[in-house]
Amino acid sequence: MAYKALLLENESVLPIMITVTATIPSPIRSSARHSSPIVDDHDTEVNDLRRQVLALTNAKKPSEDGKKRKRVPKGSEPTPLQQGRAIPRRVTVFDDLHTIQSQYDAYRRNGFHKPPNDDDDDIDELEEGPSEEERAEKRNMERGYTAIKEMEHVMPNFIKRVGEEGGQALILELERGADSAKTHDTQAATKIIGQELNRRVRRVNEARIKEHEEEIRRVQTETEAVLKEHAAQRENSSTDHSHDTVIPLPLPPLPAPPLVLLPEFDEGSRNNRGLENDMTGGLLCPGEIDWKDHITRTAVQRMDPEYDFASSAHSLCFYKDEKFDLDDPDNGFLQSHWLLQTYRTIFTSPSSAKGQSDDVENLPPSKKRTTSNSHRAHVANIIHMTEVTPRSIAYAAVHLHIALTDASHWTHSYNGYNYQDLWNFVVDFFEDPIDEEAEKQGKKLLKWWTDRIFTGTGSAANSRGTKMVSRRQVVVKKQTISSSPVSPLSPAPLLSTA
Repeated sequence: MAYKALLLENESVLPIMITVTATIPSPIRSSARHSSPIVDDHDTEVNDLRRQVLALTNAKKPSEDGKKRKRVPKGSEPTPLQQGRAIPRRVTVFDDLHTIQSQYDAYRRNGFHKPPNDDDDDIDELEEGPSEEERAEKRNMERGYTAIKEMEHVMPNFIKRVGEEGGQALILELERGADSAKTHDTQAATKIIGQELNRRVRRVNEARIKEHEEEIRRVQTETEAVLKEHAAQRENSSTDHSHDTVIPLPLPPLPAPPLVLLPEFDEGSRNNRGLENDMTGGLLCPGEIDWKDHITRTAVQRMDPEYDFASSAHSLCFYKDEKFDLDDPDNGFLQSHWLLQTYRTIFTSPSSAKGQSDDVENLPPSKKRTTSNSHRAHVANIIHMTEVTPRSIAYAAVHLHIALTDASHWTHSYNGYNYQDLWNFVVDFFEDPIDEEAEKQGKKLLKWWTDRIFTGTGSAANSRGTKMVSRRQVVVKKQTISSSPVSPLSPAPLLSTA
């Protein structure tokens, strides 16, 4: 009975097992004339207790494969680690939380968050505006201010919570989640871009095989024609007995050139990508540089300062149909199939990127619900996104560019290309337009993105906010129609669902 009491009053399983094992004497063994040990009631009770301890130990032991994650019960608040996974996807990528807090405080301290004052119109027109450095510093603070606003969607009352006791530990846990998300998304982007590259490789190889087969048929046809002509000449010469002539065999046509096929990429690795590869190098190259020119391409691959590909954010991988208009660099920018596929993989699911048309103007088909027992929501749902945001596009753009390089890991810069600058460039395209026309263009582009990412999904349906008409409203509508003379051709009055 003492062992039962010990089992009940101890909460930790492992110490129980050690204690029981240490205090229980070994079973009394039989003498030589007995072939089996003597086991009494006391030993049986001890063995039962041991089995209970082992059962509890195995029940509390975590899964060894490490693949199963503990799900958050529906309606409960996610952990800071889980909330942190949303930070790079919709808040900030390269700045830590302390940095954006400082930028937020500086923006408010300078009064930039307040609406413009009417007295500002009376400022002397001759007064010079802020310098480029001052404007850039203000914009940097504004990015941090907007990041904190976004952070409130990720973790309500973020500023208050990090200012309380345990705030530093909370920040560390959030940043752990952010790092985990970047690692996961880097692998996912590498794979989807590898698949898309191989799709192109197969198309190129299929075209080369077809061209090679046509060339072989042409050579065969020309060879047969030459041999027929030679045979006809010999026949004519054999009937002419006046003189004996030798008809030389004409040279056959040149053989078809050897078939050269492109090797496929390793979808799970970025090896053999980057500027040294003609396909990925052409996608990384800015539109301002003519990659098709052999001399220019060689200069870019050798990092010639005159062809600094790292000075421009206009890589062709970001452009619709990979076409760049030097007179209008914004035309088709951030509308590429490559970027859409990267975004789908990160924010919806890798399966949502399967079977997508290269024509980005085609809206994707509505997704039908499956009968699967899986209830896992995609990332956009988990981080409460029902529409595409500027910072999520910028995050996808960074991952796309890195996935096309041969960088060995996630990095802030590679081969002189600064990914913090790229992220800022894309975010500012939407958040800091240069004029009203640019602002309209940014809003139009965001709608274009939302239509292609969330059309036909549960997130799109939930974002409508539609409310069913109540029974009372139906009765009121019926009474209104019956009491008022309405022409049969007049449309029925609409009901407000507010």
